Amino acid sequence: MWLRCRPRHCIRICCLMIVFFILVGGISIYHMIQKKLCSIEESKNLLLDLCKGYAQGQVTGNICDALCRETGIHFETCNNYRGGKKVMIVHCGVCQHAQLVRAVLKGQKHNFSENEQLFFNRMDDKQAVKNMVETTEGLLRNSILFTFGINVTYNTKVLSQLWFSDFDEYVDQLNRPDASWVTIQSIWSLAMQDEYLFMKLHQNFQFVPKLYGSCGMFYLTEFTPPGDNLNSMIYKPPSDWYVRANIALQILEMLRSIETNMHEPLHLCDIKGENFGIGSDDRVVLVDTDSVFFNSKLMNEIYNINCSTHEDCDYFDCRGWCHARTGRCLHKRMNNNLQSVCEEIFLGYFPGYLPGLLHSPPENIKQELTDAIYECAFPDGDRSQKVRVPASQKSFLKIYIVLQKSINYNYISRLLEQKLENRLESL
Repeated sequence: MWLRCRPRHCIRICCLMIVFFILVGGISIYHMIQKKLCSIEESKNLLLDLCKGYAQGQVTGNICDALCRETGIHFETCNNYRGGKKVMIVHCGVCQHAQLVRAVLKGQKHNFSENEQLFFNRMDDKQAVKNMVETTEGLLRNSILFTFGINVTYNTKVLSQLWFSDFDEYVDQLNRPDASWVTIQSIWSLAMQDEYLFMKLHQNFQFVPKLYGSCGMFYLTEFTPPGDNLNSMIYKPPSDWYVRANIALQILEMLRSIETNMHEPLHLCDIKGENFGIGSDDRVVLVDTDSVFFNSKLMNEIYNINCSTHEDCDYFDCRGWCHARTGRCLHKRMNNNLQSVCEEIFLGYFPGYLPGLLHSPPENIKQELTDAIYECAFPDGDRSQKVRVPASQKSFLKIYIVLQKSINYNYISRLLEQKLENRLESL
């Protein structure tokens, strides 16, 4: 009897264990999702806390008045939280002249009291203030050099560079004894956020979102959602081809710019459609720079590790190589930005089900473009494993020329149609 029941008993125990692990896994996933989801109530409390700090003279910024008195900036909703970053969508009447636009308010810390501060006492003694300014500028220069490898010269007013107006003029306008202290604390809290620092130092690049201002550790930037065409989980209808082709051309222009126009090449290590956005002027921008690294940073920090497989040297889409003899990652990225863009965005994660940005091109360029994209995404022709070969400049030019030809053909066709319609109307 016992022998006959034993298998059933084992099956019952196995089933209970499976149910238990499913429940534990489900609860863990639920908590992970909850941590990333935002709360309207929490977001409003964050703003109340920020504005309380502003009223008490602990933070400052060029948008504090409009935000805290709701004279030009109004909370709309919150967005998912990632890595502790708080993201809110607002309506802004002071961001663009005579226009009410949506904008994004971001900050890394939960509230101003949690923010990392410089340990300077509030002071109004001129020499003490001068020493505080010089010390802070030295710390900021070191931070910029360490984070981005940018050597800021000593004749550059770093505090003004990282602020939204001249530092001295702003302090004079505040007209209070501790004006320098509170302004420095607010600038420091912003500079400790790599995304803000990257955006502020590169506002001259078209693919960097515009910054409108800040209040304490929160900064306001233009609203640049990815839209349906860049969302990897949304099907793109073939009718949108010329819009999609234009987006692809802009991404290619961006890749060329970050390779040649910056102080050193920039690596995009988490390439997906959602990490690009579309501005109100239809330009393509980078919206998440948390996994963006200049070449020296990637080589010296990300790849400076022990390894046993090539995968140990990968950082998302930045794929490395493990040296078999030394057991260390080579200080070299094996693929490149172009290869990742062709594979992850132009082709898409699941080409047969959720095709990428450049699916369903016009028949007159279909074969030529498809061949060029596959050559770019899989330079060695092997589609069975992770690509560890860079896409070539030749692939870049092939895709760029075909897309440009497609857009020009569409423009000329519309021009001829318009002329024909005008002639018919005149008859």
